[in-house]
Amino acid sequence: MQDRETGWGFAGVVAALYLAFLIWMHLHHELWRDEAHAWSLARIAHGFGDLVTGDRRYEGHPPLWFWYLRVWSWIVPAAWGLQVATIAAALGAALLWLRFAPFPRLLRVLLLATYYFGYEYTVMCRNYVLGWLMLCVFCTLYHPLRVRVLRLTAVLVLLAWTSVYGLVIALGLVLFLALEQVRLRGGTSERRQLVMVALPRQLLGLAIFAAAVWFFAWSVEPPDPNPFSPGWNFAALNPDALPSVVTRVVDGMLPLRPFRIDFWHRWLAYWDRFPAATPYLAAGCLAAAAAVLYRSWRLLCFYLMSVLLMVVVQVARYGGSPRHWGHFFMALIAASWLLRTLSPRRRHLPSLLLLLVLCGVQVQSFLAATAMDTRYPFSGGRDAAAYIRSAGMLDWPLVAGPGQALTVAVYLRRPFYNMETEEVEETVAFHARRKNFSAPELVTRAIGVSREQHRPVVVVTGVPLAPVPPGVRARLLYSSPRCTIDDEEFRVYSLDAS
Repeated sequence: MQDRETGWGFAGVVAALYLAFLIWMHLHHELWRDEAHAWSLARIAHGFGDLVTGDRRYEGHPPLWFWYLRVWSWIVPAAWGLQVATIAAALGAALLWLRFAPFPRLLRVLLLATYYFGYEYTVMCRNYVLGWLMLCVFCTLYHPLRVRVLRLTAVLVLLAWTSVYGLVIALGLVLFLALEQVRLRGGTSERRQLVMVALPRQLLGLAIFAAAVWFFAWSVEPPDPNPFSPGWNFAALNPDALPSVVTRVVDGMLPLRPFRIDFWHRWLAYWDRFPAATPYLAAGCLAAAAAVLYRSWRLLCFYLMSVLLMVVVQVARYGGSPRHWGHFFMALIAASWLLRTLSPRRRHLPSLLLLLVLCGVQVQSFLAATAMDTRYPFSGGRDAAAYIRSAGMLDWPLVAGPGQALTVAVYLRRPFYNMETEEVEETVAFHARRKNFSAPELVTRAIGVSREQHRPVVVVTGVPLAPVPPGVRARLLYSSPRCTIDDEEFRVYSLDAS
């Protein structure tokens, strides 16, 4: 139950075990398109500016993750460099959490074995791991008696540039820091008044953060209308949205997963058996989270604002999936950490019990995710690439589609002919020039490339190859086994129209 560390011994030992676990999991985790896509963009970019002004602007995320991966691509250009980058960020966050978080050791270890911090944000290679790292840095640096404004501002800027949810939490933390400047002035009760004290460095920090928010908005919006970038629909913020909000809150706080290959898609595998109870469960989670923060009205405002903005974003624009909904839980962890920093002498038993319950439930989904990801392939991209390499077809022209086939190209570290964009590239850009996939057009494109190159081509597709015309030879060489991501079960064909 020790909740303060005086050295790095405990943190170092647990972090070493956590590192071994992460390495084991990443050895058994196959990248899928959302992971591979960011890596390919970072690796082939012409510079850091190209990751802001080029086709990456259609990807829908601020640039910090792509900049971070760009640096790692210089060190480890192979596909597994993405996993090294993820492990590095996850390990950094774990070290800060284990060394500086003022929670009992039991809870600090237990959190690393939860679904979100043991799998979704640390084994899956997505930008949300940087959000967790920046949040740990902020909570580590924050001290109520020595507020390092410019340092905290820099961390909040980086947090806001990780994702839209990083921005939401950063806005909540800015509100928390601003409310800390509210003072009660006056000698008598009749003359007392609330005032806000703002020093020059605090105003400078606010201006810097405001500029960062503007840059975020500019960098995530496409420059022209785009089918892959939905607009805001504030009319959806009505009582009809409550069932979906309930689903997101429950899975964000209490995720459960079946021990089956489709564990990643079964968000409410257990809770959907009790549909009448889930609204009360969601309300109970949020009410309990707010109740444990009652000792600090400022932190209560931070948490409620973060939750409200997340709900608005999810209903009005990005419905999201569990990796987004887990930020309900992440914001609670940050608020509880800051609460213990503000009141270090209190026992904080209510928040401890709540976090133990939430983390204890998440151990089930953590075990299901780790067991299923090590037992079954998550995506067929790595194995399909390994077959192409072992069959000696690495130098053959590669024609691929639909878009998720880019996973194979990323593992092969080579460009491919893309039917959907008419481009020859190692990635798929989500821009307005992209058209829908067509199996016959894929065959037409492969035939054209074969005749142009006067040689056979290798075709990678997630669907059966359409019939080929007379005189064209096509042969199925490899089929992926069943995968967690069912539309990444690839087929490898050889096609010769030369």
